[in-house]
Amino acid sequence: MSTPPAPPQGRASEPRVSEPRATGPAGRITRRAAAAGLLAASLAASTRGEEGDPPAASTRDASSPTASATSPAPEQAAPAESTAAATPDHEPREPAEVAIGQTFTDPETDDALTIVSALRDAPTTLRAEVVAAGGEVILLQVAVAPGARSVIALYPTFFSLLADGTEAGADLALWDEITASGRTPLDATDDGTPAEGWLALVAPRREETYRCLYLRPEASRDGEVVPAFRQEITIPEA
Repeated sequence: MSTPPAPPQGRASEPRVSEPRATGPAGRITRRAAAAGLLAASLAASTRGEEGDPPAASTRDASSPTASATSPAPEQAAPAESTAAATPDHEPREPAEVAIGQTFTDPETDDALTIVSALRDAPTTLRAEVVAAGGEVILLQVAVAPGARSVIALYPTFFSLLADGTEAGADLALWDEITASGRTPLDATDDGTPAEGWLALVAPRREETYRCLYLRPEASRDGEVVPAFRQEITIPEA
């Protein structure tokens, strides 16, 4: 009887351990999970790299059109309020009355008018802005003696001031200011009785002397035309 050969030394006491391999569906699932883990780790690393970068807006040049378009404009300080408008251009002068004493007669009506005097630089509230701009208010004193052939009433608006290249009629809005000054305003005369009073003329630019115009318009009498009458008056300097 033969003796069986002895096993090789060192292998009998150390059995070979082989790595288990999963087979079938379970093995495929394990490999997919491992691949998914690697993909998740890669995405996480990429995300950390993006979070660490500075924001894109902080690296943009401030002088670029996009930056200037989106940046709010700095607030500008409001200009200081000017006080020039509150300061008059011309200080009002002291009122001064000047004598005139000019008398004339309307040849068509026999009305006699006397320009007695004028108050230069008359105080005014209603036309204060005109005075501040370099103008003047003049009060004219007129006496009227209606003639025997008077055909129409005489009105203050028959008087006008020729100044600064313009013609401006009597300012009836200053009636109350004339009364407040202690004077009697000139009213229309249509009853044939004498009248005397003051009317106001406004000059846009103050002048040393003025030309004043009395103009009675054309009228009719007994079916006949009565021509207009015109007379110039000089208002002297104060």
